[in-house]
Amino acid sequence: MKRAILIILFFLFVFSGVEAEKIKFKPITKKELNVDKCDFYPEAKAVILTKVGEIDFQMDKSRLFYRYSEGVRIKVLDDDKKDVANVKIMLYSPENNLSGPREKVSYLSGFTYNLENGNIVKTKLEKSNIFSNRLNEHWVEMSFVLPNVKKGSVVEYSFMKESSYFTNLESWIFQADIPTCHNELTYTIPEYFFFQTRMLGNMHEVERKESWVSDLIGNETLRSRRTKLIVKDLPPVEDEPFVSNPCDLPLRMEFQLVNIDIPGRVIQQIAGSYAQLNKKLLENEYFGKAANRGNFPKELSEKVAGMGDLEKADYLFEWMKSTVAWNRKYGFMQSKTWRECLRDKEGGVADINLALTSLFRTHGLEADPLILSTRGNGTVHPTYPSFEDFDYVVSVVRIGDELYYADATARVPFGLLPPRCLNGDGWLVSASGGNMMPLKGHGGNVCAVYSTFQVKDGKIEVEIQAQDKEYAALAVSERYLKEGKEKFEDQLRDRYTEWSFSDFKYDADRDQVNQRFKLERPCGDADVLYIQPFLYGLASEPLFKRDNRSAIVDFPFHSRETISVTILVPEGYEPEPLPEGLAFLLSSKGALFTFQALEGLGRITLTVSFVMKKLMYTPREYPELKTFFDEYAKLAKTMIVLKKKQG
Repeated sequence: MKRAILIILFFLFVFSGVEAEKIKFKPITKKELNVDKCDFYPEAKAVILTKVGEIDFQMDKSRLFYRYSEGVRIKVLDDDKKDVANVKIMLYSPENNLSGPREKVSYLSGFTYNLENGNIVKTKLEKSNIFSNRLNEHWVEMSFVLPNVKKGSVVEYSFMKESSYFTNLESWIFQADIPTCHNELTYTIPEYFFFQTRMLGNMHEVERKESWVSDLIGNETLRSRRTKLIVKDLPPVEDEPFVSNPCDLPLRMEFQLVNIDIPGRVIQQIAGSYAQLNKKLLENEYFGKAANRGNFPKELSEKVAGMGDLEKADYLFEWMKSTVAWNRKYGFMQSKTWRECLRDKEGGVADINLALTSLFRTHGLEADPLILSTRGNGTVHPTYPSFEDFDYVVSVVRIGDELYYADATARVPFGLLPPRCLNGDGWLVSASGGNMMPLKGHGGNVCAVYSTFQVKDGKIEVEIQAQDKEYAALAVSERYLKEGKEKFEDQLRDRYTEWSFSDFKYDADRDQVNQRFKLERPCGDADVLYIQPFLYGLASEPLFKRDNRSAIVDFPFHSRETISVTILVPEGYEPEPLPEGLAFLLSSKGALFTFQALEGLGRITLTVSFVMKKLMYTPREYPELKTFFDEYAKLAKTMIVLKKKQG
């Protein structure tokens, strides 16, 4: 939660000089109103001409606060993007603290400019069109819609927000969902404040200027560091595949107050450590203590008596999954007791997995809870934790030298986490001190496909068998359960419109999903038979479309795929030369695929093997990665040609 800090020393001071003025733009020009496209991003439907921001510290009576000022000027190039005139400002304003520290907007203005009959027409945002809405007990949303917006308009707004919660200053977002011509931030930090600043998100060239400024404060001179960051011609944030946290994509600057070092005083350590977080959680009634309590059936102890630790852990895990259902609520703090979960037959993530930890411990297993941030929620700070960073908890069991992850809210076997949890690192909360733990690397996408082709009675007959394990099995089984057998089978049949589809069989257990089906189509007594061998298991479209990429590619898990095809050569036919073998290894050695085609004993055997070990690739590595998957997709179009023998 946000925290306000009161610095006694500053009670006597009044800041002067280092002040953020209201953002003011140069007068609008007809040239700006006549802009009809973004030069460096021609397909844009709107473009940010200028975005300017200032952050500084200020004093009001005995209250130290910081001011965040933002001004934006946007050109609307298409009616589809008139929504850029809809603006929302988030304010942290706890309901139970309305007389104390909170955030407020101290200044707000907005205008719309249009060119009408050769003249610039300016329309002002009226106070009656500014609204405030409480979203929850902590946050208030201020919103407004700029007036008279249409294709060709330039909209402009600026505001100043004051906040006493300066442990984390407002992040400055350079990149938006539309391109930006010029973005500029100036922040001024008093020398006594040590902020860790981090430039995060997509990579782009940033011009940086720094200087020291001096101000007379009371009878003392205070130095402050002023930093200006400038970014130009910034493309928009775009949807890209294999991005774990879209919220982490925009180029941005984040601020974390680490300590306050005032001469002659003890250093105030502000940013909490993970050791402190660990201690607080262990002592918390709804976390650490919840993981140590539980009234579990006595017969359960009788069931697991005599079992080895791994068998016992697996049994207890499955028992928890079958006893309490997940109500789809996230969080890492208990919201209901175990007794209430049993009564309701459901609970949130924390209710179930903290109880699971207690269940393991009750039966003699070494288990601890692990908190994490799910995919899409952002990554946790590697050094300075915040309760807001985490939204999930699982259990970790140590058996011998191995660690096993357990999430009883998901349809995954013991030892695997659901894909939503595979996001960077999590924090293991432990009485022995706790530590960061990687969330990936336990399990992968494992699948094997076996196909057999034969020509019989004027028909090409194909029998296909697919075996999926771990995350591949999870994906198939979840789709099967969601859609039902009939729809699942129909969708598979629809992929083979040129074939007769029959004998579909689906079989699933905890560790594997098996599918079988047959295909058939007439070929008559053709002189030439064309056989496309990879009817299942290979995607025919490349995985990546764009030539360049600004975001890191983040695969959730390792992959291991094997595809084997056997073609029985009919009597009287012979194959044309088979395609050459192929092996493609990334320079990082993070992924490899091979292809081989062999003939002998009246059959043709084709084998594809794919292995991916490395999960993250930088934009610099992306072109090679794209080529890798482009070449892999081409295998799906492999064709085997059989010709009747001459004479």
